[in-house]
Amino acid sequence: MGQAVGRIFFAQYNPNDINKKEHERIFFQTNELLIDIASSFFVYGKFKDKWDTSKCNLNYSGQNLLLKSEKMDITFNWSLAGNEFYMDSFIMYPGSLRYMTDDFWSVFIELKGLGKFKYFGSGHLNGQKR
Repeated sequence: MGQAVGRIFFAQYNPNDINKKEHERIFFQTNELLIDIASSFFVYGKFKDKWDTSKCNLNYSGQNLLLKSEKMDITFNWSLAGNEFYMDSFIMYPGSLRYMTDDFWSVFIELKGLGKFKYFGSGHLNGQKR
């Protein structure tokens, strides 16, 4: 796995030193690496869901595997950017967060202890709903 990551970073920072065929090989190898990590995550999490891992993309900062949850109908970005790995998603109905249990909030707060966790709110509740 270390060699694969090394080639990914080399290709990202030295794009002119690698031909198109090698870029494609690295892209698909990286995608397989992200799928392997996601598969371990699914097994560890024991999620009662089905996941579509058939879509991916490349952006200016790295590569994304799109994890589509069948049960929740939400897509998560499972990504490499520079030398960091991250996962993000949009919360379509942030107003529904107010109905989450104390157990949810305990786990949510614990995420900060696992690394560079950030929550960026994108919605708000009006005065009547608060």
